[in-house]
Formats: sequence, C-alpha cells, structure tokens
Amino acid sequence: MIKFVGFDLDGTLLNSLPDLTDAVNYGLEGQNLPRKTTQQVRSYIGNGAEILIQKACFPVTDKQILQSVRNGFDDYYHNHYDAKSHLYDGVEALLDYLKDHQIQTAILSNKPDQFVKLIVKRMFLGYSFTDVLGQSERFPKKPNPQGLLHFKTKLALSSEECVYIGDSDVDIMTAKRAKVISIGAAWGYRSKEELRQAGADYIADTPWDIKTIFINL
Repeated sequence: MIKFVGFDLDGTLLNSLPDLTDAVNYGLEGQNLPRKTTQQVRSYIGNGAEILIQKACFPVTDKQILQSVRNGFDDYYHNHYDAKSHLYDGVEALLDYLKDHQIQTAILSNKPDQFVKLIVKRMFLGYSFTDVLGQSERFPKKPNPQGLLHFKTKLALSSEECVYIGDSDVDIMTAKRAKVISIGAAWGYRSKEELRQAGADYIADTPWDIKTIFINL
C-alpha cells in the first residue's frame, strides 16, 4: 500500500518553463550574450540553477560572467516566478486524491530552496506537504538520494510504501538510488522515451493516470 508520494517540482507539478526562459534571457542580456529559445531552456532544466546557467552561457566559461548571469537570473526570477507559471492540468485533482486517501506528500527539487519554498507558498494554496526541499547545503542535489531518503526515514516507511514522481532521468535515478517506486511524468520537460530508457517503473501520460497506477500496485 502506498503511504507516501514525493514529487519533483518543475515539469512535474508546475509548468515553470516560460518564467525560467524569461529569467535566463534577462541574465544573458545583461552580459550581452545571445538569448535562448524556450526549447533550449527546456533541455537545460533538471540539474539545478548552476548547471542551467552554465548550459545557457556555453561556450562562455568565465566565472565572473557566469556569476553575473546567475545574479541577473536570480533577481528576475525572484520577482517573476509566478508571472506565467501554472500547475499542470490534473495536478490539483491528483493532490486532492492523495489527500483524500491519507497519502502523505512532499516536494524534492533541484531548484534553489528559496525559490521552491516561495513557489509552494504562493501556488499551492490549500495543500499541505509533509516537507518541501529545494537545493541547499542540507542535502546534495538529485540524483543523490539523500533528500528522498530523508523523507522515507522521517516517516518510517518501507521502499514498497514510497513513490517518487518526476519528469526526467535525474528523477528516475534518484528514485532508484533511494530504492522507491519511480513514476515518470511524461507530460513534463522530457520525452517518454527518455523516461523509459532511464528505467522508470511506470510512466504516466497525465497526472490523473497516476491514480490508475496506484490502483494496480
């Protein structure tokens, strides 16, 4: 029986791509670097803000320039993180279903912790998570499983009682290393084939498909 579900944030619960693209381009323009398309930024997401900026700036590798772009990104995103972002269709229904069935939930993201907590407070009104963790010094970023194992230990649950849902190979790797059930979110930023190749235990085309997966577990 499933008692806990951990979620990735970007590309899984939240379509934040438009705001992330705007923030990346704001940082790039501040250093007279070429803008990136939405599709390019989509391909950069998943390993945290530092890697996002490095990929967006490539082939530029100067540390001062990278830091300046990152500063511009952070400043813009702090003020516009909810300008265009929205929950994916079906996410609220899924969260309601989990709440109704007394299944505990948490968020584990590679997005900087300050932004994760701001977004959850602003965009998930009416929903209570057991814990919310973004990238910080507290735990290494995914695919290191320590953050997910923290949830598992805190709630004293077995591997069979825990699920982690995410839209990238990084998320599937995290679940596997934590020895919990993995579900790939095919509606997110990566393809179904990438999730399949990463070894996802299950793949869902929509958030509501997860209900069917749970029924069959």
